[in-house]
Amino acid sequence: MKKYQALHILLITIGLCLSFSGLHTVIAGEEKTTAYQLALLHTKALFPEEAMMNPSLRPENAVITEFQWLLDSLSTRCINSQPEIVSIIISAWKLVRSRHYDISLLDATRGLTRNALNKSKFGNTKVDFQKTSGMWTSQYKPKK
Repeated sequence: MKKYQALHILLITIGLCLSFSGLHTVIAGEEKTTAYQLALLHTKALFPEEAMMNPSLRPENAVITEFQWLLDSLSTRCINSQPEIVSIIISAWKLVRSRHYDISLLDATRGLTRNALNKSKFGNTKVDFQKTSGMWTSQYKPKK
């Protein structure tokens, strides 16, 4: 198993343990992080009715942690700034959804990250996330 996959599984397991134990406390200032904002957008998109009825809807800690890990991975691999990366993620997600594919923001971010980290496609040097995401969106087909 690759190093980033093992870390990915570990982060999800830790987040799930925290979530199932009822620890939904938000660290001071966490609501301002990019990972939190992406997790919140993801959660609201998954549960639009609940989001309308419950304005205090919060994303799960595991989802926040995973978005943070994905963003950190992309920031390390890509030449783009974090605001550019986030903008590209959201644009790619919207583009795929406009093609009537049902994909969550988290799944889109996972796919975009997996693609950008693929060294057999893009080599070992830093990559332009705009280009790698363009390749991903042009080739995206949902799994059956």
